[in-house]
Amino acid sequence: MTADQGPPSGDARALDHYVLQIHDVDAAGAAFERLGCRSD
Repeated sequence: MTADQGPPSGDARALDHYVLQIHDVDAAGAAFERLGCRSD
């Protein structure tokens, strides 16, 4: 598979999670809350 082709037919892919490196946890949390994200 190449970037321009996408996933093969019948092979659906979804983003489960990803990792971000941050330096200020409180500032990052506030930014995500402003974007409408929440943690339960």
